[in-house]
Amino acid sequence: MFLVVSEACKKWIDVIGMLLADGEIDEREDSIMRYTYGKERLMIPSMTELPEHFAPLLKRLLFRGI
Repeated sequence: MFLVVSEACKKWIDVIGMLLADGEIDEREDSIMRYTYGKERLMIPSMTELPEHFAPLLKRLLFRGI
């Protein structure tokens, strides 16, 4: 997966990884996501927290396009 993300970034394509867990996010999951997506990742512990994590990302992406 890392190679796919890397190639997309070389072509100026924004890639954002999202992990939606069912409870606590463990260290292994965090490490994999950090390695693959760097800072461009969302780590969401539960579905109920999706809006509070996703809304700021959407806002940032919309303003980036202006």
